[in-house]
Amino acid sequence: MKTRLLAVTALLLFVPTAFWLTGWRWQGNEVPLNYLLYIITQTGGIPVALFSTAALFALLYLAHRRGEGRALLLVVLVSLGATQVGKSLLKPLIGEARPYVVVLTKDDPARIRDFYAVKRSIRADAVRAYYAKSAAQTPPYLIAHRAKETGYSFPSGHTTFVASWALLFTGIIGFANRRRSLITGAVITWAMLVMASRVWLGMHYPIDLVGGVLLAGAINLPLLLAWQQRHTSPRLQRLLKRLPAWRKSGN
Repeated sequence: MKTRLLAVTALLLFVPTAFWLTGWRWQGNEVPLNYLLYIITQTGGIPVALFSTAALFALLYLAHRRGEGRALLLVVLVSLGATQVGKSLLKPLIGEARPYVVVLTKDDPARIRDFYAVKRSIRADAVRAYYAKSAAQTPPYLIAHRAKETGYSFPSGHTTFVASWALLFTGIIGFANRRRSLITGAVITWAMLVMASRVWLGMHYPIDLVGGVLLAGAINLPLLLAWQQRHTSPRLQRLLKRLPAWRKSGN
């Protein structure tokens, strides 16, 4: 399993690497198909991510086909909870401005500092005011999206979320047969599209994606290796026995 998880982590890291290799950078330029990108990016952020989580957990449970629903739920909650807490702690610690914030502050360090010194509601007003005066043809839904997401950039929370799901599917159902391979492959593809959308829409730099993937990997790799040992480790057996009916017959 470890090799499989590391391979998928490397595959996810190909997304930011591709931006670096091509030299593409967001500099206020709105890209074609930005509404499709916006729809894709929404699946990795609140509130749509709540529905994504419910749907993905149901898919994971059905594809696993071994019961263990409560144990699966525990693994998912630990994965998503720990990664989101880690992301929330790192963002203010690193303090990197989002690409669109750099554009609207004209890359002035003092203006960037002032932007992040005020409340989120005031930041949102500043974003809307900028685009009201800007000559850029930025669609209203994208202005609203940026006005909503005025936090720091590194690491990408969307990336942490989708990379965690890609690793969860890789570690729990894997590629054992065609059906499982199609399901896991689809989740990995979705994760990579969400990651790419964050850069194309001016919400993150490629390095933010790297941070999100590495954070997801640092938490999910040991978690999933522990999941693999759930039937053989006495310590894990004792822990899982505290979950009523954590596994069903056939295991």
